Amino acid sequence: MQQHLDHCLGCMACEAMCPSNVAYGRLLDNAQVMLADDKTNPRKLLRMILNQASHDNGFNRYAKPLRWYRKSGLQSLAGAVLRLAGNTPMVRANDILGIAQTTMLKNFYPASKKNVLGEVALFAGCMGSGFDGETLSSSIQVLTHLGYNLHIPSTQYCCGALHQHHGQPQQAQLLAQQNQSAFGNLPVSHIIHTSNGCGARLAQSNMPVPVIDILSFLLSSPALASTEFWPLDEKALLHESCSSLHKLRLAGVIQQALKMIPQLQIIDIPGPRICCGAGSSHQLLFPELADKLLQLKTDIIKAAQPKYLLSDNLGCSLHFRSGLKKAGIEVKVIHPVTLLAQQLG
Repeated sequence: MQQHLDHCLGCMACEAMCPSNVAYGRLLDNAQVMLADDKTNPRKLLRMILNQASHDNGFNRYAKPLRWYRKSGLQSLAGAVLRLAGNTPMVRANDILGIAQTTMLKNFYPASKKNVLGEVALFAGCMGSGFDGETLSSSIQVLTHLGYNLHIPSTQYCCGALHQHHGQPQQAQLLAQQNQSAFGNLPVSHIIHTSNGCGARLAQSNMPVPVIDILSFLLSSPALASTEFWPLDEKALLHESCSSLHKLRLAGVIQQALKMIPQLQIIDIPGPRICCGAGSSHQLLFPELADKLLQLKTDIIKAAQPKYLLSDNLGCSLHFRSGLKKAGIEVKVIHPVTLLAQQLG
């Protein structure tokens, strides 16, 4: 049973399609709680790492160390040594550390226009500035350009999604309470997220104001229609994450937002909409299985030869970047909001 549960990717396609509305996600999470004390559980080490990574607040704590780790040459050296043992979870983790995009965040970014449209907050989470810096910087650029004052409280914590899915519901609930407190005293109308894996968890966390993904918020803004974007005559393949399709039901949002960029060709990755293999922590725990699923996507990407691959989920993006780099396929893997920021007039 443990093996069967571990090989579930948590994509929730079954729950989205079930005519009887069976709550498979809750059943899977409860099963992991029951098996949490099993000494052979492969998630045991991951839970220990999660507890260390998400307890101490401060969203900038990983940005500088990760940047130094890559530039010092230690990441390359560690990768060479670890590969002697084969394609292990440690090899995959080191590969991901090598492609992380870092940035240092401030607590407040003022609107770039005199007429302020509103006050909003951005959820960076525990790993945002260390792993998803480009997306966060792009979100800040677009939101302030449209006329929003942007708050990023440094006391925010991990969303708790991985804790919830790995047999630690109490810790996930504690993190939710800490985030409620971090955002609760801010004069904001919305909490905006850029990774829909985190967004799916935040949506269940009873936050003090509505939680919304960055693209849906932009589409709801009265300023977007009057914002000018430079034309881009390029081809972009679109990967809509499982969390977007099945948990948040955001199918079509990316396409609608990117219609703002003239001449851009948006193409859905052909074939069945199956998980790319990232599957929350699946790419770390079972890299060989994750790579087999990713191969189904990379073969299509190689044949299509796009300039960009667009994904709205950090875990998926890291998985794609790692796989494409190893396959020698040169495609820029970015969040759709980064393309919007790039083409701002």
